Amino acid sequence: MNILIVSQYYAPEPLPKVTELAVGLTEKGHKVTVITGFPNYPYGRIFAGYKLRWWSVEFIAGVRVVRVPLYPDHSRSKFRRFLNFISFSVSAIVAGLVIRRHDVMVVFHPPLTMGVVAWVISRVKRVKYIYCVTDLWPDLMVASGVVKSRILVRLLTVLEHFAYKSADIVAPNSYGMVDRLQQKGVLLEKIRVLPDWADEKLFRPVPPDLGFSQQYGFDTHFTIMFAGQLGVAQDLDTFIDALKLLESNLDVWGVIVGDGLEKDRLMAKVRELGLANVCFTGRVPQESMPSIYATADVMLVQLGSARGFSMSVPQKVYGYMGAGRPILGAVSGATADLINRADCGLVCLPGDAGAMATCITEFAQISKLRREQMGENGRQQFLLEYSRSVTLSKYELTLKELM
Repeated sequence: MNILIVSQYYAPEPLPKVTELAVGLTEKGHKVTVITGFPNYPYGRIFAGYKLRWWSVEFIAGVRVVRVPLYPDHSRSKFRRFLNFISFSVSAIVAGLVIRRHDVMVVFHPPLTMGVVAWVISRVKRVKYIYCVTDLWPDLMVASGVVKSRILVRLLTVLEHFAYKSADIVAPNSYGMVDRLQQKGVLLEKIRVLPDWADEKLFRPVPPDLGFSQQYGFDTHFTIMFAGQLGVAQDLDTFIDALKLLESNLDVWGVIVGDGLEKDRLMAKVRELGLANVCFTGRVPQESMPSIYATADVMLVQLGSARGFSMSVPQKVYGYMGAGRPILGAVSGATADLINRADCGLVCLPGDAGAMATCITEFAQISKLRREQMGENGRQQFLLEYSRSVTLSKYELTLKELM
């Protein structure tokens, strides 16, 4: 097959899903072209070695990557974020119309403007496409407090309805989205669940990086680790508040690995509370993550308590499972169901520091053998359903279905 993938984000940006999909399909013998922007996520600055141009083509691991201009931004400014989304969408449409026709197309959402990009290219070039839904907008934007205007929510809802109606296949990344998509008018026969994944060759049980834990001083403590984007949706205030509650009666450390818009504010909060048992390590290379995970006793996944967060499964969960680590889930809905079904951790209510403190205490009292069994349970479920090879095969079958 000749496959066109359209995604605003691509390597070397630290969002590996689209890159791994493109490379994986190439390895299966398909010809893959990707339309994407010049790399600027998550800092909103063009990466070193790149320069904004009208058009740039490079080949990465056999994939033809066509980069188009966009307004680089990842700030809190709604206007600048709008410019970021709309500029890429316009450029992507032009690129999609210029390059030669493909047999089938895969388009990644968010942002919602990708629905318009997909519709224009598909109608002009007469190519069917999968519309991959990573997050439900505007539900998630409302839940995060990013969008509060009723008028804007209505406009986004209209755009969302258009995007789903126009797509040949709507592919949410979790089963938790299926009912909500049907409520939004998407026919069940158009829906194919294509979950996120982790690369089983990378995310596997490995020895801990003792130098890392010693560097930050948590090598002799019971440790809960969060790894990933530090944004509003992750609600890490609850984690910090829970650690404050446990400060005097449990030897537990919180380790926060990653970067994002909330990092400076969260660090300031830790200083204000006088917490000596919380450390921020910053971003680390993806290839180092399994050995970093292994330094912690438990991995944390946390989302806000609003309904909009309950329908998706953060991709980090699959990395945790692949690495064989037990999981503390301050989550509801799809992620909680996954953790309980796999018996790979404990779950508590999101947004409740007291409930999280109780759950952390329970984890600390569980034997190491039982925690290791939880990790192994997650690993086996991961290999069965959420490895890169398994999910790539699902994508390939769905693309052949469109053909």
